[in-house]
Amino acid sequence: ITAGEKDFSTLVARLKKENIDFVYYGGYHPEMGQILRQARAAGLKTQFMGPEGVGNASLSNIAGDAAEGMLVTMPKRYDQDPANKGIVDALKADKKDPSGPYVWITYAAVQSLATALERTGS
Repeated sequence: ITAGEKDFSTLVARLKKENIDFVYYGGYHPEMGQILRQARAAGLKTQFMGPEGVGNASLSNIAGDAAEGMLVTMPKRYDQDPANKGIVDALKADKKDPSGPYVWITYAAVQSLATALERTGS
């Protein structure tokens, strides 16, 4: 699948022909929305699932009712853990959103680098 692609009729026809009942799509919402809409129009009953890249309001705007029942995987919400309140407060004070899917893995990576630099004196 190519970013920006709009015609997924070949893919939808293949899914239908092979009677595929589940698809995990690892892309983004613009293409997923088109796939869902075209699959629904073709009468496909396949269950679709995707990552946080498809889990936003734009998906529904593109796919319409065809987005109903779409499953989305999301990373854990570390900002809701009381143990992280200090970090959440610091991020909010800096006008940052602590709920984003990459905030916490990025924060942990920077912490690891800072610790390594500190310990090695670099």
